[in-house]
Amino acid sequence: MAEDAGAENDRQRERLQKLGAGLRPGDWQRTLPGGWTVKAAFVHLGFWDRMSLEQLERYEQAGVQQVRHEVEQLNRVVAALAEHLSPAQALEWATRSARAVDDKVRALSPSLTAEILAKDTPRRIHRHLHRREHLDKVKQLLGGQGSR
Repeated sequence: MAEDAGAENDRQRERLQKLGAGLRPGDWQRTLPGGWTVKAAFVHLGFWDRMSLEQLERYEQAGVQQVRHEVEQLNRVVAALAEHLSPAQALEWATRSARAVDDKVRALSPSLTAEILAKDTPRRIHRHLHRREHLDKVKQLLGGQGSR
């Protein structure tokens, strides 16, 4: 199961990099449904990949435990933070965060991976699900452009 996640995580991370690299300067400020800019969506992806990395590292140290996040509140903070980053910084943050969590997913033992999948959200391991959701929205907004 983690092997499948690893390959799909890689595909979506590469898609993130390619899509972001192909965006024109004005594309980063375009507004997605829900009110986020494209730049904020990339910062959001980086944030949640980094949060998953932190959670996976915690699970390695202390075992798998239920965690409750105030998702909407955290997302508002991320959107505010995104206003202070350049598009290049947003893309670098999202790409580095994705690579870090993807590497961690690959390094987890099969038993810990199975426990995480049983007790936590599948998105903790299958990061590609979250990336695909947001990258599809960006691609739709741009009408297929931005991935030259």
